[in-house]
Amino acid sequence: MNKLLDLAKFLISNIVTNKDALDVTIASPQENVAIVNVKADPADIPIIIGKKGTVIRALRSILRVRTPIDNKFIDISIDDGLQHN
Repeated sequence: MNKLLDLAKFLISNIVTNKDALDVTIASPQENVAIVNVKADPADIPIIIGKKGTVIRALRSILRVRTPIDNKFIDISIDDGLQHN
């Protein structure tokens, strides 16, 4: 799981502008599921998602290459740290 976390941190930290506000963690709500939780500066969220979701889909694809080795399903959750009503 550490390799997956390291890969996620490396990829995402190289596309955001405010690296200090970036926090990447992994949660495993079930044994065969890994959710990459990304907390970032609100200004960096559009960069992480990309036009029409192209960047976030590419990140998921890259991270899923690792998951057959760990036998896990992976997804990415993004949090901008703001409360939305």
